[in-house]
Amino acid sequence: MGPAASRKLPWLALLGALAAMAPAHSAPARSAPAPAAAQTAPAKPSAPADEAHRREYVRKSLVDVSNARRVNVAQLEEALRESHGRGDREVAHQLALLDLTQRFSQLRLQRWLPSLPGKRSRQALTVLADASSFLPLPQMDLLSLPVPSLQDQRKMLSEAIETLSRQLRDAPSLIARQSTTLYEEVDPDDQQRDLEPTWRHLSTHSATLHLLHGDGIDPRHKSSRNQSAGSVLAGDNGAFGSALAMVLRDSSHGHVEWSHWEQGAAGPLAVFRYSVPREHSHYEISYDTVTEDYRHQIVQRATAYHGVLSVDPSSRAILRVTVEALPGSDSSLRRSDMATEYQPIQVGAATCNCPVHIVNISRGWTIQMNYSGQVQGFGDLISILDDSTITDYREPQSNSGR
Repeated sequence: MGPAASRKLPWLALLGALAAMAPAHSAPARSAPAPAAAQTAPAKPSAPADEAHRREYVRKSLVDVSNARRVNVAQLEEALRESHGRGDREVAHQLALLDLTQRFSQLRLQRWLPSLPGKRSRQALTVLADASSFLPLPQMDLLSLPVPSLQDQRKMLSEAIETLSRQLRDAPSLIARQSTTLYEEVDPDDQQRDLEPTWRHLSTHSATLHLLHGDGIDPRHKSSRNQSAGSVLAGDNGAFGSALAMVLRDSSHGHVEWSHWEQGAAGPLAVFRYSVPREHSHYEISYDTVTEDYRHQIVQRATAYHGVLSVDPSSRAILRVTVEALPGSDSSLRRSDMATEYQPIQVGAATCNCPVHIVNISRGWTIQMNYSGQVQGFGDLISILDDSTITDYREPQSNSGR
């Protein structure tokens, strides 16, 4: 009887704590595929009489806006308007069939969620927006403001670092509620892919997040790789802002350049692109690999990364960060992307720039092993999307009377 094979999903050591993120070296950001040409939205089909017609019915309405699974933001919004009056389950399934070619911002998401018929459709639109987090915005979301001079850009970034340093120094310890939903991507090579959702719901759970004062990394100071990795990749007792401080410090040894202006919740945001080479990186990822004698091994090492920083030009607070890592060729991990949104939150007498939404997308091969621990080979290529919302920030009971 042959040995049974088991699967092991390559997991990142950075799920959980607030501002985790993972970008890629100076490799260029992934470009979005050209959107399909817009077409006139079809008339709403009548409800299917039986199961034989159901799958064809699902193919129509929303999907037929672009005559394909891939739609841009304008086509998605047209589809959402066309779906008015339909049931929650139907709209959710139709949304789940789509892939975006442009970033569907949190501003747009919050504007559309109240118009959807129920919980399922709201969840489907949320994961569709999450999966687009690392794509470029549509042109209509960019602001036509003058590009700051090089001197003003440097001043803005310098003051952003000072603002973060003050927060790490002065912010109190906090407790918050973190709600996390996990999704698995359906195999893109499945021949039935066009009739199945892009992302399948796996689980939802909540936990208390403890953000401790004094554990953050000062972005102005050098530190050892072990120190930064410990703070950034810590579990729910990590310090808020520590991963953001790591990005700011590392990028000072990499490359930073102006990107664009975009609309934020309270005004324009100045967006910068950055990249960090591996030799200056303090960002560590864990992944599965295979030794020469076919043994499974988990490796943790620093990786090059890149992403964007979105700065509020008025407060100098950083309100959005993306990070995309480039794992090595020996890694089972193929993708490790994270995006974090921040928001000024009043807690007692202090105003803290706190993470409120985190998206993590990881993609990698499973490894098949027998009972003796020998690797049989690589299994499925699996993608996991982790959506975390952090709410109810407050000081611990012992600190509330300080």
